[in-house]
Amino acid sequence: IRAMLLKLKVFGVNEIEGDFLLNSMAFNGYQWSNGQAWNDLGVCYTAPSHAIIINKNCVLGNLGVGDGKKASLFIPNYEPMTISSDVKILTRKEKKKQFCDLEITRYANNRYHLWGCILSRENSFPLAFSVNDPFMYASAIIADELEKLG
Repeated sequence: IRAMLLKLKVFGVNEIEGDFLLNSMAFNGYQWSNGQAWNDLGVCYTAPSHAIIINKNCVLGNLGVGDGKKASLFIPNYEPMTISSDVKILTRKEKKKQFCDLEITRYANNRYHLWGCILSRENSFPLAFSVNDPFMYASAIIADELEKLG
């Protein structure tokens, strides 16, 4: 996106008066396939089909061990998504006893909430979220890049 916007400057475009329009009408099919499991929709490989795609409409992050009781969530600050977490870290025995798994709740406007449990581990737990509102996601990224470029 940044490279594309820099090309505008190369061509002498220094200011955009009015609106910067994103046309997402090139695709008019279904966002998800028939029979798509509802509880997979927050995972990267189920990102909706859309005319606007940035980075495969996938956002990467991770859960760290934090204080050993609650996981610490890391999502790069340049990603225009809101993700909260109440994930607990358990031993294998505790996890089996509580029948607790990592869960995700999706909300509108690319907002998510993680909850449940993961096992204690040495390395961070990788995460890959689907972008469920590609238009809003792309709009936020483009607005941020335009602001950075002046």
